[in-house]
Amino acid sequence: MESVENASAKAVSDVILARYACKTFQDEEVSDDTIHRLLHLSSRAPSALNTQPYVCVVVKSDSGKEALAQAMDGPNPAHVRESSFSLVWAADPNPELPPDAPEFAASLLKEVSLKQQSTHEAWAVKQTMIAVGFFLIAATAHGLHTNPMEGFKSQAAVREAVGLPDKYDVPVVVAVGFAKDPRPAASSRRPLNETFFCNRFGQSFKAT
Repeated sequence: MESVENASAKAVSDVILARYACKTFQDEEVSDDTIHRLLHLSSRAPSALNTQPYVCVVVKSDSGKEALAQAMDGPNPAHVRESSFSLVWAADPNPELPPDAPEFAASLLKEVSLKQQSTHEAWAVKQTMIAVGFFLIAATAHGLHTNPMEGFKSQAAVREAVGLPDKYDVPVVVAVGFAKDPRPAASSRRPLNETFFCNRFGQSFKAT
């Protein structure tokens, strides 16, 4: 059993280390079956009280990508146009509870989950980004490349491009496809001892 666990851990580590923000894509489509599989895996992300307070619009047609590209800023329009498809992730700050939610869920959501955050939007975006993280890793595991982008002309412009109601907050758009150019050098990360602490802030975590 130990060797199986080690192999699984290595496989997950390899996928995480292989992920990067891809800036150029080949002119190659990703199958609908693969997209469906990635969406299914993303839906398994955890969320507070299983609220799943988000929706995701898959943009894959040429006209859809052009409309979305017009709502993006900086270099991001080209990323959307070149992608096989792009995802618009949208957070719902006032979601309905799932049908199987326990009786106490509504009060717990209101008095604990939402109350602890600065705004309902901040809470919903936090939940949504967990699912986005699941998607990025799942896509990499399937041999795809991704580019998460927050450079829009405005959230309103993105919502209009894909027909989202105004209640949704748009934290990120993810372009997806097959990389055209070789992977660039890995981007830097802060030293672990500046980010991760043990028991109290300022006490560096050290492996024993």
